[in-house]
This record gives sequence, C-alpha cells and structure tokens, in this order.
Amino acid sequence: MQTPEHSESEAQGRRRRRYFALQERFEHGNFSIGEVCELKGCCRSKFYADKRAGVVSIVKNGRRSNVPGPVAKRYIDLPVG
Repeated sequence: MQTPEHSESEAQGRRRRRYFALQERFEHGNFSIGEVCELKGCCRSKFYADKRAGVVSIVKNGRRSNVPGPVAKRYIDLPVG
C-alpha cells in the first residue's frame, strides 16, 4: 500500500493554520475586535465609542471587521479611560 504524499487534512481541502508571534502580527497582520479589546482590557462598547470618535479604525473583510496591526498597537498603547 502506498503512503499518500499529502496529509489527510490537505486532501480534504483544509489549509494548515500558521501561527505568528504577536510582534509579527502588530507589524504585518490583523486583529479581530475581540482580540484588541482583550489585549487593551476594555469592552466592545468602549472600542466602538473610540471608533466613532476616530481614535481607532477598522477594515472590513467580508462580514469580518479587522483592526490592522499597526493601528491595534497604537490603540492598545493608549491609556484606558
């Protein structure tokens, strides 16, 4: 019996998830709104209030709302209040 060249998950069309360090995501990646709120220690309503005030911006990707890494880093470094 021959061994398959690809793993079973690749045969089903699934991509292998690649994990990046947090610093790499701050430089080049995106964060979900929930991740940004967790890292900053604020609630979603505070995040959306800051978005309306122009403190933070989001990027839509289909139905998902993402915060670009550099924007998330700047927002997380701001004091909560």
